[in-house]
Amino acid sequence: MDVGVKRHNLYKLVDINHRRRYKKYEPFFLAMQATQVCYVLYPSKKKDKDDWAAVLKVKPQNVIELPNEEVATISEVNVPFQVKEVEVHEIDMIVSIDENILLNDPNGDVIEMDEPIDDGLLQENHEIHIESTEEEYETEETEENEDEKEEEEEFEEDIHDPFTPVTLVIDNFVTLVTFVFSGMSRGRGREKSPCRSNPVIRVSMPTIFKPTIVYPQQGGTPTNIEMLEPSQICSSFISKSFKSDVDPNGINWKSVSTDVRNGYFGEFKAIEKSRDPTPIELHLHVHTLGHDGKSFVGKRSRSVHVQASITPFGNPSMLTPIVPPTTNVDELIKHDNRLLDRNGIQQRRNSWQDGVYGTNCPIPPGQNFTYVLQVKDQIGSFFYFPSLAMHKAAGGYGGIIIRSRPLIPIPFPPPTGDYTILVGDWFKQNHTDLKAILDGGNDLPFPDGLLVNGRGSNGLTFTVDQGRTYRFRISNVGLTTAINFRIQGHKMVLVEVEGTHTLQNTYESLDIHLGQSYSVLVTMDQPGQDYYIVASTRFTSPVLTATSILHYSNSAGGVSGPPPGGPTIEIDWSLNQARSVRQNLTASGPRPNPQGSYHYGLVNTTRTIRLANSAPMINGKKRYAVNSVSFIPADTPLKLADYFKIPGVFNLGSIQDYPTGGGGYLQTSVMAADFRAYVEIVFENPEDTVQSWHIDGHIFFVVGMDGGQWSAASRLNYNLRDGISRCTIQVYPRSWTALYMPLDNVGMWNIRSENWARQYLGQQFYLRVYSPVNSWRDEYPIPIGALLCGRASGRKTRPL
Repeated sequence: MDVGVKRHNLYKLVDINHRRRYKKYEPFFLAMQATQVCYVLYPSKKKDKDDWAAVLKVKPQNVIELPNEEVATISEVNVPFQVKEVEVHEIDMIVSIDENILLNDPNGDVIEMDEPIDDGLLQENHEIHIESTEEEYETEETEENEDEKEEEEEFEEDIHDPFTPVTLVIDNFVTLVTFVFSGMSRGRGREKSPCRSNPVIRVSMPTIFKPTIVYPQQGGTPTNIEMLEPSQICSSFISKSFKSDVDPNGINWKSVSTDVRNGYFGEFKAIEKSRDPTPIELHLHVHTLGHDGKSFVGKRSRSVHVQASITPFGNPSMLTPIVPPTTNVDELIKHDNRLLDRNGIQQRRNSWQDGVYGTNCPIPPGQNFTYVLQVKDQIGSFFYFPSLAMHKAAGGYGGIIIRSRPLIPIPFPPPTGDYTILVGDWFKQNHTDLKAILDGGNDLPFPDGLLVNGRGSNGLTFTVDQGRTYRFRISNVGLTTAINFRIQGHKMVLVEVEGTHTLQNTYESLDIHLGQSYSVLVTMDQPGQDYYIVASTRFTSPVLTATSILHYSNSAGGVSGPPPGGPTIEIDWSLNQARSVRQNLTASGPRPNPQGSYHYGLVNTTRTIRLANSAPMINGKKRYAVNSVSFIPADTPLKLADYFKIPGVFNLGSIQDYPTGGGGYLQTSVMAADFRAYVEIVFENPEDTVQSWHIDGHIFFVVGMDGGQWSAASRLNYNLRDGISRCTIQVYPRSWTALYMPLDNVGMWNIRSENWARQYLGQQFYLRVYSPVNSWRDEYPIPIGALLCGRASGRKTRPL
């Protein structure tokens, strides 16, 4: 091991012989153990020194040394040191994903980049816990303002709804992220009110760049230097005096004592209403200039008010973060009591972390499990959801934004703001009731409504500035219905679909099918007023509609007229729009080279797989099937059974490559496939309903879709040049959709219907992509902490 290396134990020096080489894996070390060094030759012509170089440890340019005496808590370890006399300007943390540093490229365009990422060691102090105390989120300021900042933080933490979706921004020196689902915020003690009717003028103090929690509906209004705020003593008292509780009209005051309540209302001369104002209304009154209820004194005040009006999608006990990692950065995700699937995240070489029952054991109640994954070679807009049984009906959704790496340009100017919108159908019954309906052999009832980020009509407001351009990332997270999305009086420019930059076509409305994600740019070029944002169901009778409000910051009035109508049952309209969604060949994707540099149409396919959905009756109950096979879960996750070579769990070849035309039957269906094969997949839909299909672990190129029966002659009309690449695709009634897909990811991968009732009742199977080479190059080993269940219980994973 020491051949070619000299160690001077006394002086702690290391020399290396630059003419010697280790064997390929000797010594073996992990990236996290590496240290940046440089090699310096000895200034000597003697033979004993000629081949040797001294190893000098150097500090990477993007690493900031932290003085130990200033480090007080784990959350502050990564905070740069700041002395009182140094003027540090406030850094705007509310930025769109690629808007950090602008460089000029040789063509005269703008190149956008983030700050360099510090790929540091896997330390606990790199983890950001949403359930941590308020003190861990405080911004380090000059000593004389620290107490005031703490009081303001506590006030705003208590005003906003503790169940609100939040955005976790990963700053440039944070490599790893952990997020957990937390419950209600804590109550506060009661004291006599110290409030005084003397709001003060103060200058916003400088802040330090650090990991910060921000909210997805923040706008782009510049920060005012002079801001009218309530007294810090009063804000502190408010935060410590009331215990919030969810109420149909907002957060109520029922646990607040009479003298405290009177003190609040006397201090701020609360809004004139026939009832007591809620804390949300009081916050709006206090934090707007002149108490006009419109002009917020600062970005944070506006974001707190906007978010206080939002509840999470579905069950409010499930907090829904939105995580924007950077391409190729490892992510650590903690949660409990469910399986969590990241729709569209490819889990390169790592189906161990896919978050579906075919790969992972369910997390036992009361326990946590940490997913470790790398968003390698991906950018764009995705979402996550609970994947076990019918848990998807209970909520727990969140968006995922993957930012481009530094120096890789994006094909449009940085938008002013970035909004994530999760739309889906909603049922009054809980997930256990819906599961019982399906287990009884019945179809789900018609949905009871549509929700936008967990709110019904007019329950959500997006504030924008006139003349600015904003990015909207829209995902259909529903159970059973496609939706159409539109904004009153505004055009939408499509720029990205599930990680692929698209031709920038302009649309008045977009069909978004189950499981799909679209990203559009919208320019606020209309007169200053409010406008409807509309989502409505497609191909249903009746049509369900949910509206939100697009609020211009200079709005002179509310929305006018009825919400704009959209398409309802038109199939041809939707098919033509789907064909218009094509790949931008000149834009860079996750890598610097253009997306069009991969000529998918010139690669010869090695296999054709035809998949037909059906709805057979099996044992007197309604089921759904693929090529006549209705999938039933095994007692052991398929990936574990494959790894431990447990017999009797599944059989390769239990589903055919083509429709059999026979009656349906139950089977744990797994299809065998070879690593690095290039396959043609044709989804055939003989039914009268629109289908939506998703493939885990891969992207595919949509080469064709049309009505009628697919045949070999259909290939003559394939788009072999700029078909969109994505992970979820629709198939129209009595139609087909064809894909080309490289099988470049070893593992056990779920191919499923995104209609969750059909998926639960059997319209899914697993594709086992196999490499005979047992190498980490092709697939990561089983995680040491992998949960083991079923027939895999009690087995060993692997040594460290």
